[in-house]
Amino acid sequence: MSVRRLGKHTLPENPTWLEFTTTDGDKAQWSRNTTKVVDGDGQVNYMRPVTIDEDPAVHWRIVVGALAKALGKPDGPAYVLKTWPKGHAMYDRNKGKESNPRHDMYLYGSIHIGKFRSANEFVPHATWLFTDPTLTRSDCACKYCAKMPQKVISQSFGIIDSYWRVKRQ
Repeated sequence: MSVRRLGKHTLPENPTWLEFTTTDGDKAQWSRNTTKVVDGDGQVNYMRPVTIDEDPAVHWRIVVGALAKALGKPDGPAYVLKTWPKGHAMYDRNKGKESNPRHDMYLYGSIHIGKFRSANEFVPHATWLFTDPTLTRSDCACKYCAKMPQKVISQSFGIIDSYWRVKRQ
């Protein structure tokens, strides 16, 4: 089983914060498996809450913040999500040997989606939260709402290698 090493992501100096004004989040959707239990074989399988300033959260916030251009924001500032949408929270799934578990990041909270497994999965959903005040689910282009493969959605949004890139016209 592979082990993903977490990198070092830092916020840019003087970021311009993007803040959600709408949400589809509800704390009732958060993971409940948050107690670390080591079984008889030395294995763990639990979800550790990730604070907003931890490395994985910073990475996701920078990636999603890059959609600012698509939202009509002016060029220049370094846009970063200030927080998750209300009712959302990030978790680090620890699975495997206690001494060296695998780490997978998930964003929980949407009443429509169980969890987002990557920033790329969340970008289209975040775009919908930013642009549709009525939250008409059929207008959301994320893989779960649109029921399309992530590869197709990533291509249509110009997402490459975990970073948001706006297609040149």
